Amino acid sequence: MYRTVFRIILIVSIAVLASCASTAPLTPTPTPLQPTQTTVIFDLAALAPPPGTMNCTLGESIDEPASPLAEATVHDRGYGSEQPSVTIIVYFDPQCPYCAALHPVLQEISREYPTEVRVVYRVFPAFVVHEKALLAAQALEAVVLQDPSAYFSMLDRFFAQQSQWSPMEEDAFSAWLLENLLELGLEREPFESAMLDPAIQDRLLQQLDADLQAGVTYTPYLLINGKTYPNIPRDLNTIRSLVELSLVELRQYGECPPPLLTEGQSYIAVLQTTKGEITVQLFPENAPQAVNNFIFLSEQGWYQDVPFFRVIPGSYALTGDPSGTGLGSPGYTFASEIDPALSFDRPGVVAMNNTGAPDTNGSAFFITYQALPEFDGAFTIFGQVIDGLDILQQLTPRDPVNDGEPIQADRLLSVTILQP
Repeated sequence: MYRTVFRIILIVSIAVLASCASTAPLTPTPTPLQPTQTTVIFDLAALAPPPGTMNCTLGESIDEPASPLAEATVHDRGYGSEQPSVTIIVYFDPQCPYCAALHPVLQEISREYPTEVRVVYRVFPAFVVHEKALLAAQALEAVVLQDPSAYFSMLDRFFAQQSQWSPMEEDAFSAWLLENLLELGLEREPFESAMLDPAIQDRLLQQLDADLQAGVTYTPYLLINGKTYPNIPRDLNTIRSLVELSLVELRQYGECPPPLLTEGQSYIAVLQTTKGEITVQLFPENAPQAVNNFIFLSEQGWYQDVPFFRVIPGSYALTGDPSGTGLGSPGYTFASEIDPALSFDRPGVVAMNNTGAPDTNGSAFFITYQALPEFDGAFTIFGQVIDGLDILQQLTPRDPVNDGEPIQADRLLSVTILQP
């Protein structure tokens, strides 16, 4: 017992607990990116047989193993979907102010994604940093022994009134606990008995030691579908983006798209948006891989209800990433196709977005509002708007990188491929 406590104190003391205050932004790299110095021009004739054959690389995230911390435990407390697509696990300390700030964010995420998200709480009482953390954790366990359904009601009170009870002396804090206990309709005697039970404290310390050994060294410590996200802001937009990225990952493909193009066949794409239709003539002879990929994703429903997540008037409108973050992908990337015969010399040019490096095309694409010669040689052009430029002009301007408050995005509702 004493050895466990000593090891906990030692590990927590040397851990960089200040990382709980880190707010490195989770924002997509501004896209489309400025042209790179490297331009790769492919032998388009070599790509022709069979039409649309993809020079494609599967992403690593599809088979990325989840952290062992993602495994369910009998002491997990959670809310939300019983059959979630996304599980958020948070290690928290009742006295941690960053945990208190994150709590309403996770509640809002649960409201926004009632059938997709489950939020799981695991107590991590870093008592070396917060002197009442262990006592507060014991109180939560004592509440569960009487009424498991009261757990989150008590936790709500811990976080909502944290600034009140955190500076209290121990006697005043005990009185605060009892007052809230009675307001929740719980009984005093079994609560006090549980609070004095050394077995509860021993279990909490043993679990704290195990969590430290597993790599949890700060709060709030987040796992989303088994992946850890250190040094990120914990605001609603960031957590929402991570949820959306997780949902996209569940849709990713484990194979490259099959060849779909017919030699000599022309293709037209009708983009149905919330503002109207945009018709695009595709260029299979100039960019067979990009057109093949676009047709594949369109037929698979990848482009159904996708946001125009970056719309810069006078420059371009960017869409094609269902997550709306600029970071989502179909699970693979494919090679650039830079045809010198095509250039960004007019409005309505349709091109694949990339990460700023060759051969990183995925699903995101953009449409230009005007000539953008600075993009020549940097992005794969695969189509041209032949009708609906006026619809393009009506899209709501939006720049998540620089906008203060989030702006509701217009949507790409569907893409229909025609073979005239």
